[in-house]
Amino acid sequence: MPLNKQKIFFVTGSRSEFGQFSYFLKKLSKEKKVDLSILVTGMHLSKKYGYTYKDIIKTNLKIKKKINLDINNDKSFTVPNAISKGIKKFNNFFLKNRPDYLILPCDRFEILCPAIAAFFLKIPIIHFYGGETSEGSFDNIIRDQLSLMSTYHFVSHELHKKKLNNIGIQKNIFNIGVLAYDKIKS
Repeated sequence: MPLNKQKIFFVTGSRSEFGQFSYFLKKLSKEKKVDLSILVTGMHLSKKYGYTYKDIIKTNLKIKKKINLDINNDKSFTVPNAISKGIKKFNNFFLKNRPDYLILPCDRFEILCPAIAAFFLKIPIIHFYGGETSEGSFDNIIRDQLSLMSTYHFVSHELHKKKLNNIGIQKNIFNIGVLAYDKIKS
C-alpha cells in the first residue's frame, strides 16, 4: 500500500444499515488515496438473520475481518456481555491493524464496541447520522454516545446538527442528507 493511502475501516452490523451505505462504500473504495476495508459484526454473522455478510461479499467490497459478538438474541440482559466481548475483540484487532479512520453508521448497540476501542486508541471516528431520534428506543442514547466519541459527524438534516450542538458537539459537523438518496438516483 502506498504511503499516501488512508486506511479506512467501515464497520457494519446489519443488512439494512449496509444497504444504506453500499453505494457510498463502492464509490469510496475506488478512490486512489483510500484503502477501504469492511469489518463485519452483529446480525451479519447470525444464522437467525441469514448470514447476511454473504450479501457484502457479492458487492466485491473487501471484508477484512468478521468479528463475532456471540449475540444469541438482542434481549437487554444479554447485550452487556456481548458488548464487553466485542470491545476486547475490536481493541485487539485495532492494535494489530490500526486504521487511519473508522467509519461508524447509525446507532446499533454492536457499533459501540468498535467505537469504544477506537476512542481509547485515539483512532479518529467518522460517525454517520448522529442527532437523529428514534422514539422510545435505546438507540437514542447509543447514537449520542457514538457522536460524543467521534471526530467527524455526517448528519442528514440541519435539525440533527442542532441536536449535536445541544449535546456539546460544535465542530466537524457536515449536513450531507441521506446516503440512500444517492443510491436511488444512480
